[in-house]
Amino acid sequence: MADPTFPASLPACRVDGYGYQYVAPFARTDMDGGLARQRRRFVSTPANVTVSWRLTQAQLATFESFVRNDLQAGVAWFTVRLPNGQGLTPVRARLTEPYQVSSAGRPDIFDVSCKLETLSFPVA
Repeated sequence: MADPTFPASLPACRVDGYGYQYVAPFARTDMDGGLARQRRRFVSTPANVTVSWRLTQAQLATFESFVRNDLQAGVAWFTVRLPNGQGLTPVRARLTEPYQVSSAGRPDIFDVSCKLETLSFPVA
């Protein structure tokens, strides 16, 4: 069965506050003497991503329904378009902790932020 796709009716993530950091793809072993040794742990390098969206009340309802129903309360993998060195590209991701919602200064606008882990960003 294919992964759910982030709803097309929701906007792309915000640039401010966006960032990602790769998990170290290698293991490092310090030696008693001389240089440390390193070896590759895996080929597809996961990344931890911080992402946020500014949503209207209706969009927030869509997002909450997507997380609860399609992502089984946030545990399932899904496909979402995220910016990286190749542009805005689809990646496979899942939530690593519950999303947070805060007011954006108006009663009908909300900032939603969460942390994701991705399997791999595309690289040329």
